[in-house]
Order: sequence, then C-alpha cells, then structure tokens
Amino acid sequence: DDEFNAEVKRIADAYKMEPEKVKSIVDADAVKKDLAVNKAIDLVKDSAEVTEKKVKKTASKSKKKAEEAPAENAEEASADEE
Repeated sequence: DDEFNAEVKRIADAYKMEPEKVKSIVDADAVKKDLAVNKAIDLVKDSAEVTEKKVKKTASKSKKKAEEAPAENAEEASADEE
C-alpha cells in the first residue's frame, strides 16, 4: 500500500490534483498491477548481464532490395516509352 500511495501522489503531482481525487478516479487494481509489472521489469533489467555482440545483417534483406530495384526501374522505363 505504501507503493500504491506513492504512485497516487506521483500521479497527483503530475496532474496538479489532490491525491484523494486521483484515488477516486483511477482503478486501484490497475495501478497495483502496473506497479507489479514495473517491479518485474526493474528486476530483469537489474539482473541482466549486458554484453556487446555485433549482429550480422542477413543477406536476404539486401538481396531482396537488389531484386526489387531492377523491377522498379523496368517499370519506369516502360512507362517512359509509352
């Protein structure tokens, strides 16, 4: 409940409202669920081991672009001839 009240105060401050007004407007269960999800995200981020690894671009993307380009040029050329 302390976390919930702190979140209500944060929301109230952000919207320049009284905390009691915020409590009457927001869905308490939804706020508590959001707090639990955010705690889980923080736990994952804090326990993650960051490593650097270069990602190779797949040849299929480059090949697909190369295949599409001549087709587009051919369409433009035939349109010019008309």
